[in-house]
Amino acid sequence: MCNQLYHWHLENTESVKFLNQETLVEYLTKRYNLMDSRPLLTETIHLPHSHARVNLVYHQFKDQAVSLLTDGRITDDDYLFHNDNPFKPPPEVWTHVSDINTGLAYRETYKKLIKDPTKEVLLPVLFYMDGAISGQFDHLPVEALKFTLEIFNGTARDRKYTWRELGYICHFLAVDTEKKDLIRKSTHMDNYTFVDDSSVSLSDSDDDSVNSRDNEDEDPVEDDEDDVGPQIESCAGQDLHTMLAKFLESYKDLEQSGFDWTLWYKGQTYKIHFIPFVMFIKGDSVKHDTHCGSYTS
Repeated sequence: MCNQLYHWHLENTESVKFLNQETLVEYLTKRYNLMDSRPLLTETIHLPHSHARVNLVYHQFKDQAVSLLTDGRITDDDYLFHNDNPFKPPPEVWTHVSDINTGLAYRETYKKLIKDPTKEVLLPVLFYMDGAISGQFDHLPVEALKFTLEIFNGTARDRKYTWRELGYICHFLAVDTEKKDLIRKSTHMDNYTFVDDSSVSLSDSDDDSVNSRDNEDEDPVEDDEDDVGPQIESCAGQDLHTMLAKFLESYKDLEQSGFDWTLWYKGQTYKIHFIPFVMFIKGDSVKHDTHCGSYTS
């Protein structure tokens, strides 16, 4: 559609050429150093509750963090350091609480994680997740897991450009998922004819159902009740946590080692080794109930 509009504009104006959509996107991506920030697509993931097979769109945490730290719209006034010094530790005695770096969680984590105050800087990560309805009659909202960094103050964190996306929750119709799963488990020789989407993979499906015909002549063996461990009832929250675990893989790798960064701040260059940790995740009560496995009445 975009190229059709370009051609129409070219034919009805004095313009002699145009950049098509693909060329323009490629040019802007290189110009603003977004090559590493492009979204990625996971391999097929099996969700334990719905048994859906989905592909998730996600970003690498380090690339998105670099995008934040190099954003030209962020100025010196947006940073949050004690006494305007990245290496300055929090005071021993507090008389009041203001921004995030004055709370007990920050102060106790600083004591535990910072071993060399002359090089290491604590980097709390704040996550946020909520859904955006895409239409009045649409039951498939757009839901992204976003994050920002605590080295930005509260005023800066209220701005849209100080947040980056880490991954997008995959929503699907439960009825459509159930019917595909029933056909997939039927072991019918023509199941690929009816379920021919790219998300189908029998390699990680129920092996018992695939091999059931081979063992149909064998006598069923009842499980010994003493050998059966505690059973966890399946719930929809497990699907969400499976997707979140995939999004957080790149963050967890970086959390173990930290990363080096050269920060230009108020006329001075600082050689920093950032130590990231998760401070909290923002959201409404419905989403928090899903995160912690609770539910509303």
